[in-house]
Amino acid sequence: LLQQYQVSTVLGIFQHLKWCFSQAMAGGMIAQNPMRELRFSDYVKQGIAPRQSRLSVMQLPMVFTQLTKATAQNRLLGLLLLLFGTRIGETGKARWSAFDFNAKLWRIPANETKTGQAHALPLTSIAVSVLQQHRLALSHRMKRCDYLFPKKSNLNQAQTPQAGSQKIGKLAQGQWSAHDVRKLCRTTWTELGVDHLIGELLLNHQPSQLDKAYIQTLAQAQCLSALTTWHHYLKDNGLVAFLSARSTQDPPDNHTGLTLAFQ
Repeated sequence: LLQQYQVSTVLGIFQHLKWCFSQAMAGGMIAQNPMRELRFSDYVKQGIAPRQSRLSVMQLPMVFTQLTKATAQNRLLGLLLLLFGTRIGETGKARWSAFDFNAKLWRIPANETKTGQAHALPLTSIAVSVLQQHRLALSHRMKRCDYLFPKKSNLNQAQTPQAGSQKIGKLAQGQWSAHDVRKLCRTTWTELGVDHLIGELLLNHQPSQLDKAYIQTLAQAQCLSALTTWHHYLKDNGLVAFLSARSTQDPPDNHTGLTLAFQ
């Protein structure tokens, strides 16, 4: 495999194979797990270089142009990724009931996060406007659905992460992915002066015990400040023009685009 594929690809295959054996063992299909004690480092010593993002701030006009051509629902999916840097799985499972517009928080439950810990993201005035304008444009049937991105076959279920990734890949024409957006957010936050720990917290990375103590006392206000700075950066780099274009191009069919009234 190493002669044909990159190390990261082989690692993914190795991890999946270990998972398959583990599941087979747990299900009583095999009496022994031959991969239980095996480690990838037993075979491969070289490290895996982090994959560079395919997006930079210089490409934001391209991203907004591609989002303009998407359906209202896929457009919102892309916008939420861009506004918050959330994972595609967390974003695709978003519920309207998770958005507290009074407290201005998006509460993601622990069972829907990769880290297994609940995540709360502050809602800026820009984010609130985007979400509320989108909901106003929904059909009566869709307004009764709690999921922002439900399955077409069952409105009581959220779309899968795979389906979300495919939708983003299609609107991006294969030029970038949801994870590229996440990397773009992280990089630009640093360039905008966002504290490293606050950036890690916004991405819902697992904090150390020392960081947890800091987070409990100072983080919420700093997270709001960081996202406010980021959203105004987006506002100045194509977001306003994008939303204005959508408000004039979409037909009045209950799937209209977003309009935005900045304060």
